[in-house]
Amino acid sequence: MRARLAACVNVLPDMQSVYSWKGAVERSTEVVAILKSREGLAGALGAALKERHPYETPIILHLPAADADPDTAAWILAETRASP
Repeated sequence: MRARLAACVNVLPDMQSVYSWKGAVERSTEVVAILKSREGLAGALGAALKERHPYETPIILHLPAADADPDTAAWILAETRASP
């Protein structure tokens, strides 16, 4: 069953990352995912991502969509609403 926490997920493979982790500089290839959702689902979406993610500390950022196109906002709301 679909949880309806996001309307869309963009997956961007092969990102090269250089980051500090536990006192060392690490380099790795990672995947970036951009999830389109609504602000009220940020906590539930973040929890679902952490539950499924293999990293100890996945990077999860919630960025508000200021001045979203009205059609885009309506689509996101429709796709993240609980099913009737």
